Amino acid sequence: MESHEGSMRKAAMARNAYSDYLNLSELLTLQQPRTGIQDGAVRASEHFFIVVHQSAELLLTQVIDDLRTVLRDCDAHQPDLADAETRLRRACGVVDLICRHVQVLEHLPREHFLAFRDRLGRARAGGSEQFAELFALAGAGGERSLLAVAIDRAVPWGGAQAEQVREALESLGRELRRWQLTHVALVERMIGDEPGTAGSAGAAWLRSRIGPPSAHSSNPSATPSLGVAASPETAA
Repeated sequence: MESHEGSMRKAAMARNAYSDYLNLSELLTLQQPRTGIQDGAVRASEHFFIVVHQSAELLLTQVIDDLRTVLRDCDAHQPDLADAETRLRRACGVVDLICRHVQVLEHLPREHFLAFRDRLGRARAGGSEQFAELFALAGAGGERSLLAVAIDRAVPWGGAQAEQVREALESLGRELRRWQLTHVALVERMIGDEPGTAGSAGAAWLRSRIGPPSAHSSNPSATPSLGVAASPETAA
């Protein structure tokens, strides 16, 4: 029968393996609020703000990796349709999770955010290189996306698998639009129509980047935006 000390040693080894695999010793030191420790409540809220944004950026690495792969394979005219659908649907799931990251910020007291907002300096969500790439790949504000164009060129119309790929891309567009709407609602709650950090137009600019709902319709005759192009056989 294993001794208590032996069990504890094995548990410690398992924890170390887990920590080492995930680089937790480094990861968990990256949250560094600028609010002083003397203002504990605001500092805790700033820590919460940092954790939410850092975890969203981590999740975005997976989305971008998947979308880059689909784009690369389509550009090479060698798309694996089953893999493309898997990656697009995974991207949908992760964007849904990122949307819930925005929703959890409802638990950030507005007065706390306003108290540490000046400490952000010129940092703003619009400065995220990963979000910029995400919208370049998947589209925003009525623009045709790089993925939509690539899929139209590489994936023949017709066939169940091809339609599943297109439907998955449209689903991703809808999830992105939901994230945009949720983000605008949060910004409006926090700062109203005031200018954003670093002098941006704030909520007004964010609203201008949201495409129409019809852009995400699975109807092939719908006006394209974040989704794929209308089928050449059915387009008006």
